[in-house]
Amino acid sequence: MTAPASIGPRMAMLLGPFRGSALIATADLADPGAESVILGSGMDRIDIVVVRLGGEIRAFLNECPHALTTLETFDGRFFDADDPSLLVCSTHGARFSALTGLCVAGPCLGRALAAVPVAVDDGIIRVAADG
Repeated sequence: MTAPASIGPRMAMLLGPFRGSALIATADLADPGAESVILGSGMDRIDIVVVRLGGEIRAFLNECPHALTTLETFDGRFFDADDPSLLVCSTHGARFSALTGLCVAGPCLGRALAAVPVAVDDGIIRVAADG
């Protein structure tokens, strides 16, 4: 139930202060479901979208790799209305696999959302302590 463990230097720097931070209780995340969680403030603020689909849990920076905007226009609306296996960037309509973050349609085709490694501990989804 974790996102891919290999992360780049930018992600390591962004996540550093938040390693081990609680994101959301598994009981509070529907299946399918996606929730935005904001950690930190000011220049140290990051927005993470936590996704559950088919029992799998993933997390990504809530930032479209094309427009660098959050995916949802309205809080909590992440999924394609016709296909809940896809997350939608409401800015330009890009579609991303909810489990891999890979853009499968739209202006950033072939690029991907930045994965955030997560771990589930005692029913709480957390930013992974390592990885």
